[in-house]
Amino acid sequence: MDTIDYKEIMRKNWSVNEQSMIENLEETLQVQSVSGKEEYMNSFIINEINSEYDNVTIVTEQQAGGTNIYVTKGKADIYPCVVAHTDTVHNFVPGYGVCKLGDKFYAMDSINMQQVGVGGDDKVGIWAALECIKKFDNIKAAFFHSEERGCVG
Repeated sequence: MDTIDYKEIMRKNWSVNEQSMIENLEETLQVQSVSGKEEYMNSFIINEINSEYDNVTIVTEQQAGGTNIYVTKGKADIYPCVVAHTDTVHNFVPGYGVCKLGDKFYAMDSINMQQVGVGGDDKVGIWAALECIKKFDNIKAAFFHSEERGCVG
């Protein structure tokens, strides 16, 4: 099973409100997004961006049976670009929930009372991209679908 050590991630990032970043990571990890069924994650990404900014353009593109999301924030001649994928290899779990123990996040199936995959690949990438969008005035981001099925998106 995978776990996420958020303190290690924080040390590798910039100095911002650590508690806010931890809460944002936990919220992102809560969204289940198995390959081919990424609608909840797509909605989460779009809602997170729309709730924060006025100067952002979001374009969705249907491609190869799924949805890619392209984000542009600000106006510039040259943009840095961050990329993540919206699917994980873990199946949907009816009793899915994310728990934090010490400096790590775990996912649990509360119905069967067992640990399940938290989907760190690539929910952490989505979280990092969303944090970059918050931090930078001019940036682009791409969120591709179905990477776990052979980079389909």
